[in-house]
Amino acid sequence: MRSGWKQHDRMDTRHQILKQRSLIPPKLTDSNGTIKVTWGAWRDGLTGEIIGPLNPRNVVDIDHIIPLKWAWDHGASAWGYEKRNRFANDRRFLIVTMKKNNIRKSADGADFYIPSDPAIACGYISMFSQAAIEYVLDINPHIWTLIVTSEKDVCRGNS
Repeated sequence: MRSGWKQHDRMDTRHQILKQRSLIPPKLTDSNGTIKVTWGAWRDGLTGEIIGPLNPRNVVDIDHIIPLKWAWDHGASAWGYEKRNRFANDRRFLIVTMKKNNIRKSADGADFYIPSDPAIACGYISMFSQAAIEYVLDINPHIWTLIVTSEKDVCRGNS
């Protein structure tokens, strides 16, 4: 499933998230009418570590809680363009992370990938489940059982 970042006020979704979630005042650069974040610091949504301060280019990713490929394999392939685009740009289900952590997670869903920090994992699995339900993904009962069991185990004492 391929979908580009939406433009909002001369910033795409990626740069709007970088701007809004920076832990320090971000530096913005206007290049040919497009505004980009070129400096900031963020909390990694997969590890909890602080990223930066640095230029996020080639280092920081905006990651989908439910990877686009995983969503495609679980029903998004039947969606129309508008729903796929809404899903891909839904800020509630996007996190800031280091590129290396995003690569490590790959296209795995919460049935295979869970962040190692239990406090982060609880929120991660909960967001994954919320997105899957809201977008009505086609998830077989075995996978749902894995996700729900993981959520109960991980979130016990961390919610």
